[in-house]
Amino acid sequence: MKNMLNFIPHGERIVRAERRLAAAYRREPGHVVPIVGPIPAFPVYSERECIEDLDKMLKTSVARANAMASADNDSVPYTNTFCTVPMVPQAFGCRIEYSPDGIE
Repeated sequence: MKNMLNFIPHGERIVRAERRLAAAYRREPGHVVPIVGPIPAFPVYSERECIEDLDKMLKTSVARANAMASADNDSVPYTNTFCTVPMVPQAFGCRIEYSPDGIE
């Protein structure tokens, strides 16, 4: 995955954003208020497609992280592994039911 990312994970902008967010969470006085979002649009597969196809999950997660890294704000890139509550019963053989709004 390292070669798929279009940014340096510990680059100056991301480190600055992490510091601003940490200071805000600690409610430290005198620090710059972090601005998070919006992030640029990125190609995305549906949640169902990502859970059923790990290649699509990886492409979507990398695209999100790259979009967040390119944003001119305090967004900190992350990869979404789609580890959701329904994955636990699925691991024991239960079928996942999908609705138009996502997983049920």
